[in-house]
Amino acid sequence: MKRLSLILTLLLCLLSSGCVYFNMFYNAKRRYQEAEKHRVKAEENPNDLSTKRLAQDTYSQVIAKASAVLDLHPDSKYVDDALMLIGKAEFWREDYLSSLRKFAELQSNFPRSELLEESRLWEGWAYWKMGRHADSRRILLGLAREGRSAFADRAAFALLEVGMDQKDYASVVREGEELLTRLRAGGLRAGIYQKIGEAQAALKNFSGAEEALRNVLKHTPSLRVEYEARAALGGILEARGEFAKARDLYAGMLKVKRLKRGFEADIRLSLAGALYHLRQGDEAYRLCKEVAEAFPRTPQSAMAYYRMGLVAQRQNRKSEEVKELFRKAQQEDRNAPAYELARQRQEDLEDLERYLQKIASDSTGALDTVFDLAELYRLRLNEPDSALVAYRRVAERDITKDLAPKAMYAVGWICAEVKQDSAAAREVFASLVRDYPGTAYAEAAASWLSDGTVANEAVKARYQEAERLRFSGADPGTYLPILEQIASDYPGDVYAARALYAAAWTYENALRDGEEARRRYQEVAERYAKTAVGGLASRKVEAIIEEARADSLRLVARADSLREAARADSLRLVARADSLREAARADSLRLAAEADSLREAARADSLRSVSGAPPPTDAGLDTSAREGAASSVQLPKVSQAGPLVYPDSLKLYPTEVQVYIKVLVGRDGRVKEALPVRGPERYYEAALATIRQYIFIPGARDGQPEEMWVEQVVEYLPP
Repeated sequence: MKRLSLILTLLLCLLSSGCVYFNMFYNAKRRYQEAEKHRVKAEENPNDLSTKRLAQDTYSQVIAKASAVLDLHPDSKYVDDALMLIGKAEFWREDYLSSLRKFAELQSNFPRSELLEESRLWEGWAYWKMGRHADSRRILLGLAREGRSAFADRAAFALLEVGMDQKDYASVVREGEELLTRLRAGGLRAGIYQKIGEAQAALKNFSGAEEALRNVLKHTPSLRVEYEARAALGGILEARGEFAKARDLYAGMLKVKRLKRGFEADIRLSLAGALYHLRQGDEAYRLCKEVAEAFPRTPQSAMAYYRMGLVAQRQNRKSEEVKELFRKAQQEDRNAPAYELARQRQEDLEDLERYLQKIASDSTGALDTVFDLAELYRLRLNEPDSALVAYRRVAERDITKDLAPKAMYAVGWICAEVKQDSAAAREVFASLVRDYPGTAYAEAAASWLSDGTVANEAVKARYQEAERLRFSGADPGTYLPILEQIASDYPGDVYAARALYAAAWTYENALRDGEEARRRYQEVAERYAKTAVGGLASRKVEAIIEEARADSLRLVARADSLREAARADSLRLVARADSLREAARADSLRLAAEADSLREAARADSLRSVSGAPPPTDAGLDTSAREGAASSVQLPKVSQAGPLVYPDSLKLYPTEVQVYIKVLVGRDGRVKEALPVRGPERYYEAALATIRQYIFIPGARDGQPEEMWVEQVVEYLPP
């Protein structure tokens, strides 16, 4: 009887499929919560790579478990929840395209879901992370204006983040301050003040930035936001030239245990930067060396080696030692910001050596090269003292008088603007007016002598020099700094508008950076609205917006295509669900028959017990029903593997790599569908091309071939 009771209980549980799919979704949701804890911990300690990997692996488990709900229980009430969970997990795995597919599927198939607005918020975030700012703004703006309070506020805050990415700092300040007045949830205040502070700092409104950042600390920010706000306050002090105060601020941050635990390397690097400006090179070098040794192969160690190189260069250490430090910075982390800084500095040092060698080997003095050397010191190496020496050499030795006025004006500019030595600047400019009357540089010097400011003629001369380089096809790195300096240092001059427009043109046509070009055209259009250049820039902005609108329409068409694909997938899932229901119905009938048989056996046992007859042995029972109750499933197996397709990126990243592919194997053993699950994204296309060549022994249920999903690994070894 006990055996009968146990079997009946088991039967009832199997027939109660609702508890099964609830458990599946519950397990996926619990895994997502675990992944979130790992991710937050990794963000608070950026160098904890093991926790970051653990978070990524746990998100992959979330996707697998939530996908099981979709595959096995497509009619359950948890399907939209499962789609949302998969979309968010794909987002944190940085597979933004896959996350967008899931959000589109949810919005298409469940237009009345309570998760609709949340999915739109995550959709806006995904487009932002992909750099598709127009699409992101379109979605987030709609949600901010029409959504419920919680999602509307979060969408409005996300728009501030998009604005910071687009360097539209004035809009960030304006929209952030408006958001603070109508904010319904208090949890976002610290973040909003942070964005306002960062935007004000970028606009060089340091008092406004400082006020906003101090407000961050009054609204219980997260650990990361607190660190970023304090670090930004230090940056403001440095921008004001108050390096001793910045040093003290960073030293104080190291005494706060929670900040030191999560951001020690970054704080030490900031402290080293302040010490560098205070001419305490040995102490700065020591701090950077400690970071490089304690946090190897990280963005922080790359920056540490870069700053060690700067110190070594300032201390006039051997050229090879300096170059080796910049090489190490590039080797530590190719994706770190320090990589590009070190690479550029290494190129500058090579140019420096080339100029010096040319000057040494040229008996005439090579004044053109000496002038180029002075420009290198001033514009790229930020060494005004060395630039002064070179400019003065040109001014003293130029017999042709072509370079001397320009060099003398540069000397006066450095004395006035960098050294803040008005007496020295006045002496140089007076000599320039006396010795080179009639030149543009002499007129500019005369203007400075009259009102103490650098005048238009000098700006014009610098602008014309930059334009000569631009139209001669020179590298943008030679003239773009000149254009940007004119726009930054002389915003009221007519040539500032032209310089800023030329810089925007360079970003658009030479550097192919459309977003940076749009921002600069917009700046020209707003700042110089009543000028001809402002009108040109305004039309440029309109053309860029129109092009973005066309791109948006193309993306809408692409979204429609994805929705159609999602509908087709949904139909396949429904068909699969029908098949599974039929199998479950057959299993239920077999179990019911077995239950009837067991009840009959129990009744017979009861009768024999009353009559005193011995019970039959197990061998006497017909077990065929029980043997047929469990179906036999065989997963697909590889019969013939195709040749490996190698990605070009393998030449750049020669490491051992594994790519996991989810494969739908048809009844004929051929691959019908393949989806990447995890592994480096740059290998996905090659791995999919490889797996589509495979031939499998098809999967089978009860001996009958059947379409089945199976996970397959494609492994790459270094060539």
